[in-house]
Amino acid sequence: MRVIAGTWILLLLSLPAVGLTAPSSAEARARETQAEFIERWAQMTAGTAQRILERSETAPPTPLGLEVMPAQPRFPLFAPVTLLVRLSNGGAQPVEGNYQLDESSGRLFVYVAGPDGDFVPYMSRAFIYAQVSDMEVPRTALPPGASITQQVSLVYNHVTKSRAFPTSGTYRVKAVFAYRTDYSLVSSETVELQIANPAGADANASSLLAGDEEARVLQGESTDPKAIANLRRVTEQWPDTDYALCAAAALLALPPETSGFASLAADRPLGPHHRALLERAISAASDKSRGVAMRIAAARRLGVQFGHKDAIPVLATILGDHAADKGLRLQAVVALSQIPDKGAVPPLLDAALEDPDDDVRELAASQLRSMGVMPRRDMWTQQEATWVPTNRWRLLSDARRRGY
Repeated sequence: MRVIAGTWILLLLSLPAVGLTAPSSAEARARETQAEFIERWAQMTAGTAQRILERSETAPPTPLGLEVMPAQPRFPLFAPVTLLVRLSNGGAQPVEGNYQLDESSGRLFVYVAGPDGDFVPYMSRAFIYAQVSDMEVPRTALPPGASITQQVSLVYNHVTKSRAFPTSGTYRVKAVFAYRTDYSLVSSETVELQIANPAGADANASSLLAGDEEARVLQGESTDPKAIANLRRVTEQWPDTDYALCAAAALLALPPETSGFASLAADRPLGPHHRALLERAISAASDKSRGVAMRIAAARRLGVQFGHKDAIPVLATILGDHAADKGLRLQAVVALSQIPDKGAVPPLLDAALEDPDDDVRELAASQLRSMGVMPRRDMWTQQEATWVPTNRWRLLSDARRRGY
């Protein structure tokens, strides 16, 4: 079934009460700049989001559960805030729905409240565009006991025209997911997270990331040359900081000719802070006593933020564990594909050729093709002596289009 991603929500909620006036003609719409378009739809969709929040409080009971978890208890001011959103079926029967949790589906509504404020909808550019995009929304069944985990990164909010977390302090976040076109909702509990003022070298680095345009680069929404240059300065002048990891990940998500940023070597020496963070992420990803969502967050960080060869063994072990959570194994596929070292290829080949799960095989084969490797052992053997994956920006783009 083909559904207009955001239109069905707007029609159901009957938005004239929002108080916006659309351009009176096609010609007027054509004159809109991108910024004006985003602003108009941000404010209109904010009205939708507010009504969804209100209706979620009286929504009928559902066997589905929605949980929001900060990827870490404290985040540095001006750094992206990563949330783990987990949808699960706690009932005894399958539940049919449209289970696209990523922001490009326009179905997952996230809300942020400051230390003393009310909840405000969070809208990225990708979420806003989803409201007007014609897209396929397949309806599937979530089996009993099954779950889906997605990560959402919050930086710049087009509703408030500022950062989602503009100052240090304690914030509250929650989410509501519209899992059917008949307006069925499931909401999460409210959780708290801390935004901390940086100190030492981090304080110096943070000053270069404080601007709104820098926030949009971190969010993948801008290619402003000055902001990109500031991100590069952070990686060069304060390389062993949390901000350098965030800046490098954003730069690597851009084409090299746009970012002017060279790929990070997979065997590069790490400073003491980054080495400690890497070891902590390796431990978290491998620790089966931890929640699956936190293991997924750690696996993603090993690939997207570090891309270091020391992470290959733990990611290969996760991928080779056929009994592990599928979402975790899929994240291991994506993470391995971000590591520019030929040692990342064999476990991906094993998954693409022999994994018993169709989704894992398909994703592994797709990432290998994006890396420039045909999912065939004989082709890999021909290239093994010299080939090293380097086009991380393309791999990140491909993975994000698939919701990872």
